[in-house]
Amino acid sequence: MLNFATIFDSNYLSRGLAMYNSLVMFCPSAKLFIICLDDSLFTYLILKNHPNITPISLKDVEIKYEELGLIKQSRSYVEYIFTLSPFIALYILEKFPEINLITTLDADILFFSDPSVLFNDIESFSIAITPHRFNKYINFLEKYGKYNVSFQSFKNDNIGISCLTKWKSDCINWCFDRYENERFADQKYLDEWPTLYSSLKEFPYGAGVAPWNIRDKDVSLDDNGQILFKNESLVYFHFHGLRNIYSDMYSLGLYEYGVIRRKKIIKYIYLNYIEYLSKVKNDFPQNQIIRGMHSGLGRFIFTFFLADLYYYRKRQLMHIYNMNIFRSIFIYFKKSFNICLK
Repeated sequence: MLNFATIFDSNYLSRGLAMYNSLVMFCPSAKLFIICLDDSLFTYLILKNHPNITPISLKDVEIKYEELGLIKQSRSYVEYIFTLSPFIALYILEKFPEINLITTLDADILFFSDPSVLFNDIESFSIAITPHRFNKYINFLEKYGKYNVSFQSFKNDNIGISCLTKWKSDCINWCFDRYENERFADQKYLDEWPTLYSSLKEFPYGAGVAPWNIRDKDVSLDDNGQILFKNESLVYFHFHGLRNIYSDMYSLGLYEYGVIRRKKIIKYIYLNYIEYLSKVKNDFPQNQIIRGMHSGLGRFIFTFFLADLYYYRKRQLMHIYNMNIFRSIFIYFKKSFNICLK
């Protein structure tokens, strides 16, 4: 049985459930631990009692590791979540010593095939991490970290615990959402792990596929309709940067990584995910995943050049090329302005 752990708040419920549903579809025996960042999510998960989900209150983690209370007020919400990365895995392995290996993952992931294939060589490693594998025209981004903290595994052995303990210490000392002195958030620390730990492996192609390493020509289908990435089965996709602007309007977050050609990416990958999100949103209308665009100039330009804006209609994603865009932009900025005034 594979054990996974993730962390999110009630605003991310639809994404978290989409990830969970896709996981158990391909790996029915998998168990998912969810660190709940707010009481609303914890209460919801306790009441729903989803099979294979174990909800854990953040308060329990903070009680176990008192040092978190000393730094929580000095970091932003996002920075504090980054800081929690090593604590999640360490908490699970110490709380449930019968677990041999824990994999921590981001909630904005959707599985497209059985992740068990990633662990066929489980006896050969104590730590497994996921390279960014940036496309060559954006490989300058590697300064922020060769590896992406979105899917990593640790064994409950001396090497795995030693790694997590050091990572915990690193993140306590410094974990901020900026690049500084060869450090960036919780992520840059992983660069040195391959030299520190001999029992470490990098997850192969098929894992860690994301906007920064995908191209349309890399995506295909096999004879059975299975999605392939560079001729290997796509295990999961990380939907970093996807935003629900309002209602059924989405910004995909592909353009900022130079993904211009995207027909197959949209059809085989993004459409699947947004269908999941829409279904969960309809089932639980009280939960909204609507998120405004980043206020930076890049997002502002992308909005008006229509680079990443799509409507989800009748199980299709349609690029916005008509006059409705002006109405959409007006509604978006009007709503943002009203929110700012509250």
